[in-house]
This record gives sequence, C-alpha cells and structure tokens, in this order.
Amino acid sequence: MASDGSSDDDFYSDEDTSVGTEDASLMPIVEVPSESHMQIAVREGSVDNANSDDDDDDSALEYEHHKKEKKSQKKCRGRTKDVQHVDMTPPDKHLKAAERKAKKYAQIPSKKDEAMRQLICCTALARIVYGESHWRLANAYVNLAEGYCDIRGYFPQAQMHAEFAHSIMVKGAQLASSSTEKPMILNCLINIHYILGISLTANKKYLLKSALANNSRYSEASSYLSKAEKIAKERTKCHGVTDDEIEEWGIKINKALAKLHAKQQKFALSMTYFEKTLDFLEKKHGPDSAYLIPIYQNLGTVEQSKGSHADQEKAIDYFLQAHSIASAVYKDNSPEVAETAKCLALAYSNVKDETAETSAESYLNDALMIYQASHGPHHMKTIEIQDELARLMIRTERQEEGISMLRASIEPKKEVYGDLTPEVADTWKLIGSTYLSQGDTEKALRALKKCQIVENAVHGSNSKKSKDTQRTIDILMANPQLAAKQKRSKMDELKDRPRFNATVSRSGNVGGFKPQTSY
Repeated sequence: MASDGSSDDDFYSDEDTSVGTEDASLMPIVEVPSESHMQIAVREGSVDNANSDDDDDDSALEYEHHKKEKKSQKKCRGRTKDVQHVDMTPPDKHLKAAERKAKKYAQIPSKKDEAMRQLICCTALARIVYGESHWRLANAYVNLAEGYCDIRGYFPQAQMHAEFAHSIMVKGAQLASSSTEKPMILNCLINIHYILGISLTANKKYLLKSALANNSRYSEASSYLSKAEKIAKERTKCHGVTDDEIEEWGIKINKALAKLHAKQQKFALSMTYFEKTLDFLEKKHGPDSAYLIPIYQNLGTVEQSKGSHADQEKAIDYFLQAHSIASAVYKDNSPEVAETAKCLALAYSNVKDETAETSAESYLNDALMIYQASHGPHHMKTIEIQDELARLMIRTERQEEGISMLRASIEPKKEVYGDLTPEVADTWKLIGSTYLSQGDTEKALRALKKCQIVENAVHGSNSKKSKDTQRTIDILMANPQLAAKQKRSKMDELKDRPRFNATVSRSGNVGGFKPQTSY
C-alpha cells in the first residue's frame, strides 16, 4: 500500500529512507542457521576442539622439553665451571713456583708463616716429581730444615729434617747427570752437614744433661762442620762455582765453628774462626759494613769470657769498633746504636776503673734515652738499661740514686712482666741488699719481705731462693728491737701459737668426790 511509504525490499535495504521518523531504530539482521548447518558446525567445532587439545598437549610437551634442556644446560655449565677450577699445571712448575715464593716470603717479616708453608709444599712436590731417593728431595728437606733454623729458630725440628735429608743422600747413589748438577749436589751436602752442625750446637734440649753428654754433642757438631768445610773446598774446583758462593759458605762455616769452639771454651780457636769470618765479610761487603757489627761484638764477648786471662782493653776495642760502625751506618736515635752503646758500656763497667765507669754511665744514659724515645718507658729494653744503670750507681757508692731508679722501675716491670714474676722479686731483693749494706735494717727487712711474697708465689716456699730470703729475714728478726717495730702478720702469729693437744689435763681427782680435808 501507498500509505506505508516503503516496500519489503525497502525495509530490508541497507540505505535509510527519508520517510521514517527520528525515533525509529534499525533491527540487526541475524541469519538463523539451518539444521544441516548446525550439524556441520558441531562437526567443525569438535574438530577444532580436538585440534586445540592437541595443541595444548604439544605446548606442554614443549615446555617440559624446554625445562629439561635448561637443567641439562645448567649441569653442563656447572661441569664446565668445575673443569675450569681444576689446575692442570704440571707439578714441576708448581715446585719452581713454591721455591720462588719461599725465597721471597723469607725476606718479609710478616710472611714468615707463608714461607714455611711453601717450604713444606716443596718437600711434597719434590717427592712427586723426583721420587723417594733423589737428591732434589733431600735438597727440599734441607731447605725446610734451614727455614726452621733461620726463620723459626726451632733447632730440634731442623735437626730432624736435616737427618732425613742425610739418610736420602746416603741410601741413594746420587750421580750428576751434567757438569752443572755436580756443584748443586755438593751444595746440598754442604748444607746438610752445616745445618746438623749448628742445630747440635744450639739445641737446648741437651742442656739439662751431663757435661759428658754435652761434650759428645759438641764433638759431633764439630765433625759435621768439618765435613761441610771439606766439601766446600772440593766444590770450589767444580766448573761454574762463583766467588760469591765460595765467600758465602766461608762466612757461614767459619762463624758456626767459632760459636761452637766458644761453647767448648776453646777461646783461642773461637777467636781464630771469628777473625776468618771478619776477613771474608770485609772482602765481600767492605770494612765499614753493618755485617761486621755482630762479629766485632762476638770477638769482644769471647775475649771477656777468658776470665782472669781476659784483656779488657782489647774487648773494649772490639765493642768500640762495633759502636763506631753502627753510628756511621744507622741514625743516631736508632735501636742498633743503642744496642752497641749498651754492649760498650758493659765492657767499660768490667774494668772497675773510675774513668771507665764514667764512660760506662755515659753510654748507658745514651742507650736509655734512645730506648725511651723509640720504645717508651714500659719496654723490656728500657727496663734492662735502667737495671744496669742502677747497678752501676750502687757499685759507685751512689746507693740512694740506684735505689730510687730501682723503685721507679718496679711498676713498669709489673706491667711488662707481671706482678708475680722473677724480675720484680730480684728488684726487691737488690733494694733490700742495698739497704742492708747501708745498715738500714728496717727498710731492708720491708723490701726483703716483699721479695719473699713474690718468690713464694713464683718458685714456691721450698725453693732455694725462697729459703735464702727467709734465712736472711730470720736473722734480721732475731733483733728484738727490729722485731718489735714490725707488724706481725697472721701467718707469723699462727706459727708462734702453741700446738694443739687432744688430751685435756686435769688438776683434780677424776669423778665427783670432794677432796678429803684434815681437822
């Protein structure tokens, strides 16, 4: 109809009509599927679902496979890291590196422990590289023994390792493979005999034995050092041996023989070997070298050890030479100068001459000032100088000054050594002895009682020192006037108390009877 203003075709058309109202809305066109289309869609949906399930399974499998790959990669990385940390360096190269480190660390005071570790490593590596009976294993052990001597000062350990090195050299046939190896083998033999000689000379574990055992030990040490000297002479004939090596062994062996003969109280032989050492050092380092200082001091000490046959002026000359070299080489306020000044002062004090004692006091004061400036008042070196100076003052009849210095040194000694120590006891004993020599028995008794308290704590009441002090106190207390002035301790009162008796004495008859009376 015309009144509708549109046809069915217009209604379903995509274009807007001009005749409709503004509020009219467009309805969406929805295609209703047929039954056949529904069946096809269901079939297609089931196929899609099946495909999606397969995709999910595939992704899960891929994820698991990816995780396994990551784990295997991590394991591989860990294995590669472990492989990277494994050191595949040959042991002979490790041995050379350890030898270099040991030499380097031995020169550094703070690296002494590391130097000893490297020397111990050298023994293990030498056994791996060369075997049980090679001379290089013996050389590693004698180097370890030398480390115990020079670095640690442990002579029993040094002797043990040197004896093991000696057994290796004796058991195996040590043949040189080349002309350069022969002097190395001889050097190892020299070092073995040298270490055995000095360790037997300085080993303190034999000191408590008899004099016969000490003489046997010294003769054994002399035999080892003499063998070292002979092998060193033979080594000089080898090709490639330098003059420095010859001089070095000459210095070491002569110095060791000099110290050994000094302990054997063969002072003339000791002086001869020290003079040979001095000649070697002067050739190598010059006449004003610091290496000469200990040799001059040793010469002075050996000269003083001759007792009544000692030439004190000659000893003073040796110590004066050492002090002049130290003053030229080191600074004025160095501990080395103080040490040589102390030795020179003690040499002067042995002369018992007024001029010499004045010189001794001057050098002791110089040493005391240096030690107080470098170490402070609470130091062992400072205390030692104060004690020597106080003894010198007491010996030169300046007792009050000496006692004052000794009293001032007690507190530093307590701080350095401890309250109950032999050093504190000896100081109180010296103070008491000085008062006793002056006739001041009251002050002497007080000082000796303080000494006795410390000695009883340190040595025990039954020791020889404690008994000697107690005997002196008893002699002083025998004076009634002095005993009355002293305040008695509880221990003294208990000693004077009458002994306890379990039996009770009765003056009357036993029982309850009255006594008979006479009328």
